[in-house]
Amino acid sequence: MGAPKVTRKFVHTLLRKTRRRAKALKAQTYSSDEIELLLTYVADLRKDILQKFLGDQDLPRSGNKADVVTRVQQAVDKGTLSYDDLIELLDEVEPWSKQHMFLYGGTTPSPTNWRDANWVSTHLKANRVYKYLNQHTPLLLPPSLRLSTIEYDADHMRVVAVERRVGYERDEDLDDSTEDQDGEEVELRAYVRRVTRGLIAFEWDLQANVAFLQVTQLPTHARYQEAITRFASLVEDWLPLATFPQIDIRPAIAEFHRLEQLGQGAVRSHSIEIATPDGRRLGGVSASAEQSLLGNTHIDTALEAVRDDGGVGHLGNFYLLPDVSDHSNPIKDGEVHVVLLGNRGRINLMTPQTEDVVRYALRRIREAC
Repeated sequence: MGAPKVTRKFVHTLLRKTRRRAKALKAQTYSSDEIELLLTYVADLRKDILQKFLGDQDLPRSGNKADVVTRVQQAVDKGTLSYDDLIELLDEVEPWSKQHMFLYGGTTPSPTNWRDANWVSTHLKANRVYKYLNQHTPLLLPPSLRLSTIEYDADHMRVVAVERRVGYERDEDLDDSTEDQDGEEVELRAYVRRVTRGLIAFEWDLQANVAFLQVTQLPTHARYQEAITRFASLVEDWLPLATFPQIDIRPAIAEFHRLEQLGQGAVRSHSIEIATPDGRRLGGVSASAEQSLLGNTHIDTALEAVRDDGGVGHLGNFYLLPDVSDHSNPIKDGEVHVVLLGNRGRINLMTPQTEDVVRYALRRIREAC
């Protein structure tokens, strides 16, 4: 008799139970520097997220942002909340923050084995990662990329890993100038060292046999391909990423441009570059982010001609818009800024979003490919 089908709702219920049990068995310890960074990361979250978090813990949630942050700190000081609770909050929110994503097709042949819970359990045990199956390991700032969880049911699998990242950000307010021994002016440009918490997540739809990879924003000058390589090396023994073909997102750039011309798709272009078959590129930029690129006859005609004559999308800077006629569109207020780096196969969500908005954006892009 086969294993019963497990739903995503069941998985998340199971995760909540196992997280509570793990915390009851063993509390994690962190250094004072790590705790300071953890509290900073939590304080940087939006007010509404922190209020919901407090409400879920049956704690008061009223007040301004400073009040809410203070209430979280007080709950930690009293022992009502643990540091692991805060890490769990980050793990729920950060995957849908400002990030870069990559779309993949599925394995060939279809993943029949992976739809079998018994086979998956045996496979993960053989590769010594079974302890992560539908369990959550609270990781704050591990020195290298480490698995946090493998969420699984017969329909989906989601693998999440966490790492400590160090980068440097320009801070012009700290710039200075001096003179050398010959009296020549020396300009000193300041860079501030930042320690951030990075997440990489791979999610596989086992029924549709498609996948995507999420990388929360890296420090300046860090390479996303290197992040993918780190993750691939971490899971290669039991989940070889090389078997998933990366989706070419360049057609989506041209398709979004075409849909906007037709007045369809609830999308606005800010800037577009189209590459010709011989490698030349033609681009256009609107006067402002609030204004569509469309509207200038010369630019519209030129881009359309290159697009429809074998051109492929090179860069697309778009805004996804609310659309009351599309009940699957979760964007109700504001707009979602999406940049498609066609030459790198990378999707950049420029601002933090909710999970449903991220999934909607990925679906729209995949359909346009």
